[in-house]
Amino acid sequence: MPRRCYFIHLATQVSNPWAREGFTHPELIKDAGSNRGKLIAAMLTLVRGWIAEGKPTPSKKLTRLGTFSEWVDLAGGILAYAGIDGFLDNLQDMYDQADVDGKAWTLFLETWLAKLGKEPHSTSQLIAAWQQDSEFAETLPDPIASWFADDAKKYSRKIGRTLAKKNGTPFGPNNLRIVQGENTDKKVATFKVTGYTGYTGYDSFQCRGETSESSYEKRGGERPKETTETPETPYSQNGHHADESPANADYNAEERKKSFDDLFAEPEEQESEIHNG
Repeated sequence: MPRRCYFIHLATQVSNPWAREGFTHPELIKDAGSNRGKLIAAMLTLVRGWIAEGKPTPSKKLTRLGTFSEWVDLAGGILAYAGIDGFLDNLQDMYDQADVDGKAWTLFLETWLAKLGKEPHSTSQLIAAWQQDSEFAETLPDPIASWFADDAKKYSRKIGRTLAKKNGTPFGPNNLRIVQGENTDKKVATFKVTGYTGYTGYDSFQCRGETSESSYEKRGGERPKETTETPETPYSQNGHHADESPANADYNAEERKKSFDDLFAEPEEQESEIHNG
């Protein structure tokens, strides 16, 4: 998984590095075993020197890495003390290259918000919007894009379930997310796109150091209200939290217990009403 990986760069300067000769240590594994004591002593000397100096922190702030942050501080601190700065500086580059799915969903949600605003829509209404707007349809992520190209109406339920699985998952620098609800009159699931507040007193713009009202307005969103508690987002795939309270209609416990088939089933008369309307 990308969050537990990081890039290294081997600059061989040749097109077929595996065929090279003339290495200082041609049998690297064997030589490392033979010099095991010296290598360990050299590493421990670096660690001891860092500790003796009071475990100085690098001049450049290190990347936070969740539960691995302590390891980042340890390894990054020792390397910086040894004169090797920039530990994990290329981490975001790796994330950007590895997270193809995330970038596709980010573009899709940004376009969705720009085209349809924050109003909830049923699956059939979304399909109709994609059919009427090719620019919007071009941003559809897989597998929705494949289903839409084949026969969107036939895959309506699958599309609805896919959107539901992304419910509450933040995407992109503005942490846009899908919020699932229900049209209680027609008994069908609805979906909308909104910003992500996250944990108590925090929002995505504040995380990036933007606190003015204009920061919210220029992104087309209202300033999220601070909450005293942040309940778990239903159907969240990654353990994130949402700003809605349990009493909010979008997260009503009873509604969430209804079967997906009932929620995603679009009555035939409603389909024709939408397409003819």
